[in-house]
Order: sequence, then C-alpha cells, then structure tokens
Amino acid sequence: MSKVGYGYGSEYHLLRYLAYHRGVLKPRVDEATGGELINWLDFPFSASPQRFYHGEWQGIDFLRDNERAGNVHEAWRSFWPQTGTAPSWDAVGIMNKADRTAWVLVEAQSHLADLESDCSAGAKAKPLIERALDDAKQALGVAADRPWMSPYYGFCSRLAILQFLLTHGVTADVLFIYFTGDAFPRNPAIVCPQTAAEWQPALARMHETVGWPGNGALAPHVHELFLPMHNLEG
Repeated sequence: MSKVGYGYGSEYHLLRYLAYHRGVLKPRVDEATGGELINWLDFPFSASPQRFYHGEWQGIDFLRDNERAGNVHEAWRSFWPQTGTAPSWDAVGIMNKADRTAWVLVEAQSHLADLESDCSAGAKAKPLIERALDDAKQALGVAADRPWMSPYYGFCSRLAILQFLLTHGVTADVLFIYFTGDAFPRNPAIVCPQTAAEWQPALARMHETVGWPGNGALAPHVHELFLPMHNLEG
C-alpha cells in the first residue's frame, strides 16, 4: 500500500470527500452508476501513520459472511494468488440498483501516471494472474494478444476481479473516479488533468491498448466519474 499524500493525490482527495463532503459525493456516484448509494464501508485499520492509520480493502475481502460468501472465497483461492497483495479498492460502498443490492468498488486516480502500472507479482504468482486475466479477456471478447499485464495492469486487474464476482453471483460495479484540478507541490512535472477533457486522450489510449470496447455484458457494471478535487463553483 502506498503512502497517502497530504493535500494531494487521489486517495487524499477521496478520503476528504468521504469524510467531509458525502452530500456532494453521493449524487455524483448515483448519477455515474445509475444506482442509489446506501453507505460506505469503514476502512480496515492500519498501524501506519503514513496512511493515517487506515488500510485498504483488498481483492474480495470486503465480502461479508453470508450464505454465498464461503463458496466465493473458495473459488477466489483458485482464481487469484493467495500470496502477496491483491489489487485494492480506494473505497467500497453499497448501493441499490435495479431493485438489487450491489457493491460499488472504487478506484480513484488524479494524474496521468496513475493509469500505468505493471504486474509486479513473483514468479510463482504471475502465471495464475495471467490465467485470470486471460479468462476475463475471453469472457469479454477481448483479443488474446491484448496486453493486460502491462502497462495498464491496474485497470485490467480490476476488470478481471469484477468479472469474477459477477460470474459467482456477486452483484457489483466498478467506479473509476478521475479527479480534476490536482497538483503535486513537490513534483510539478506530474501531469494532473485540470478538466475531464484533459483525461480523455490518455483514457482513450488505455482503452484502445487493452481492447476495452466499452460495451458488452460487463459495460453496465463499469463507470467513470470525473470529480473536481474542490467544488468552489458548486
């Protein structure tokens, strides 16, 4: 888990919205997902002061014990490596959507370099992750030669986890929040889009590279929200 920035960075801004501006955040999330947000899960505790003593939900750990959770967790152990760190979520919420209760899984980003990441799993874990991503590509009709392990592993791994959840009867949506207006005071070279339009070329390049069509069975469960780091005009 990375260090939380103080006054900058997607995780800081999302935490600020969750702590102080839920009334602003809720209608934006509802509009983006087509659902009605009920609540946000509390974060796990952490011993790290660099993370303000909170952790992140990893993989499918957010699932509560219920009638089906045991079977889902058992399938997860075969689907994803149980060593190392699974992809994490910046926030996990619960919403009503189409007369059902659904999870909303949030991945937030505030600068262009956030979009790019490589799978850093070890030699034993990497083949299992490759298989999980390949299975997701096949299910989504994405060409097998599209690169999902790099350079957009963060995006692709979350699509694969979403596909896994839906396949195993867990109703869930993934919400990608792209903050606008951020700035890194100690590193002005980091490119932070100031508007939603400034995000579009990089997002289009990512979607084209990984073969994400933006349609098909998974599309109703994948959403984007462009959120200003402040709302001074609102």
